[in-house]
Amino acid sequence: MKSKTMKFLIGLIGVVVLYQGAKWGWGETAQAYFNYRCEQDAGEFIYRTVENVEGVFQMRPREQGEYFSRLRRGDLMEDPYGHTNTEAQRPWTLFLRHPSKPTYHFFETSQAPDLQEYDLGVSTREFSKRPEPAGQPYWRMTYDGLRRRVKSDLYWTMLRPEQVSEIKSQYGFTWRQVRNRWDKYFGIIGGELIIKKLDTDETLGIRRGFFFWPSWSKRGGICPKRKHDYITVEFVSKVLKPAPFDDSFLKEKEYGY
Repeated sequence: MKSKTMKFLIGLIGVVVLYQGAKWGWGETAQAYFNYRCEQDAGEFIYRTVENVEGVFQMRPREQGEYFSRLRRGDLMEDPYGHTNTEAQRPWTLFLRHPSKPTYHFFETSQAPDLQEYDLGVSTREFSKRPEPAGQPYWRMTYDGLRRRVKSDLYWTMLRPEQVSEIKSQYGFTWRQVRNRWDKYFGIIGGELIIKKLDTDETLGIRRGFFFWPSWSKRGGICPKRKHDYITVEFVSKVLKPAPFDDSFLKEKEYGY
């Protein structure tokens, strides 16, 4: 009996060792493949730049939902590398940010401002008036004025939201997931930010990044490693260089709240 028990324990230990070894080997293989994808395919690819661009069109708004809450639940975004909460919720604040540079003159999107959030007073500092839906497909955000911070020499830039039937942007940007069979196998999700000339559909530039988070391992990572709220406008402005911005019309105003 003791001999059988000992054999069983030895066999069990062998299985555990083999499992842990296989898991470690799988993790090493996945890490090596992720490193390969990063070295070969990640980065910025600019085919043509354009000077003096006044405005841009967000062709595809980002998914809604709080990024880190979804991440903790394992509910990954379609493009977890490129996704940021600010772009998903208030993309206009990234592209219209005078006196910071770069800044565009206007920003267009099909994404409506969160009116419930506005009415609760959460985002009132962004707009000079309440965004009023007019039954049109697009929103255009432009500068309206400045509002001084209380007891400070700093200003908030106030934006004017307007719903319009047609866009006037000549250039736009969109995004998509890129993922092959081996990416899925090793727990890797890739994403691309693509900049387009709208009338010809010419691709002017692509930024590609990867997110590595296998469900069976504690490994993880992103590449390129530099990820922050402004990664989208940072790349867009390299390709679509903003026109000089004359802020002489921006006056300090009282907005009543």
